[in-house]
Amino acid sequence: MDKRKASAIAAALLITGLGMSGIAPATDRPAELSSLPGKEACFWMHSIFNWAVLDDSTLLVEAPTSQTPFLVKLFRPMPGMTTDRVGFDSGRPRAGLFCVNSYVFVRGPARAAPPDYAPAIAVRALTPVQAKELLAKAGGPVVYRQPEPQGPAASTGAGTGRQ
Repeated sequence: MDKRKASAIAAALLITGLGMSGIAPATDRPAELSSLPGKEACFWMHSIFNWAVLDDSTLLVEAPTSQTPFLVKLFRPMPGMTTDRVGFDSGRPRAGLFCVNSYVFVRGPARAAPPDYAPAIAVRALTPVQAKELLAKAGGPVVYRQPEPQGPAASTGAGTGRQ
């Protein structure tokens, strides 16, 4: 069998396997993505200020302030995703810039367990009003995660979560 036939068979098997595994190709999602608010955007991971889990496949990220919210929609639901177990991975080509096809990961209850990763299929810049509407639909208020304070601010109560 020549290399072209082998490649064609391998590609057909891969496509068939994806269809049988329940993973929907990205082309099946245009209606879902077109209904999302905001406009396509990216944000720098080092500027993440807060985030909230809206549902098993949607996050609201503030970067760098609460006045610059972003909606992140994941390729698949991640059951058990909670605000304190979420992390962000931009991938190597973008080196810190979180865009479509960057990854969100969820650590398991035991930190020794490997994290579960899902790619972002949409990253949208929102207005503060759009963000508040999404929080309300999600059953807000939502407690955001903020970094633990370092140094003298730790004793003043600065850096505590807000509701």
